[in-house]
Amino acid sequence: MNSYLKVENDLDFDLLEPGDLLLVANPTDCWFVRYLSFWSHVGIVTPDGMVDAINDPRGEHIEHQQWGTVQCVPYRIYDANHDIIALRVKCSREKRLAAARYATDKLGLPYSPTLRRMFFGRRDITHYSCASLIWQAYKTQGIDLDPLPWESNAIVCPALLLRSAHVEVIARGTRYGPIAKSWRNKGLMMERLWFKYMLRANIETMIH
Repeated sequence: MNSYLKVENDLDFDLLEPGDLLLVANPTDCWFVRYLSFWSHVGIVTPDGMVDAINDPRGEHIEHQQWGTVQCVPYRIYDANHDIIALRVKCSREKRLAAARYATDKLGLPYSPTLRRMFFGRRDITHYSCASLIWQAYKTQGIDLDPLPWESNAIVCPALLLRSAHVEVIARGTRYGPIAKSWRNKGLMMERLWFKYMLRANIETMIH
């Protein structure tokens, strides 16, 4: 039996505005992503839904997602993720809306075809990863979401966006129910503590 409840994510989606960012983590992520960075994907809120760049959809609602492209999906696709953190870029609402429009204009363009293009192609306007799409959307508004102090062509991975001085956390959500303190759940308890204190994932451990 799973140690967490399979319910909808409890993030308050009504708080979101166009231009807000959603960082997500899911137990279906590759182990090295899940245990080294945790936050593995990012999308941007638009008036029509979430826009992101995705290569191979994981988790639930796979049939409603497009493979290897910049896509627009309903909020319910993100509602299925087990951990979500909502970020708002500290700028005018007009700039946030313009960033959302930039991402929407890229719908249908392909996902980065190689690892090299993905990790060293943040300025590539013909292919996108999830993070390069978001970085470009705000860079066109004069806002560099890269938290590192030097110029680079390397991608800003989703987990680094949380460290940007230009963002603030506006909401969090989880699908995990309370974890009972029993030997049967010790693995899940250790996992949540790892994410919170080692990776600073800004989540609730929910251990009762």
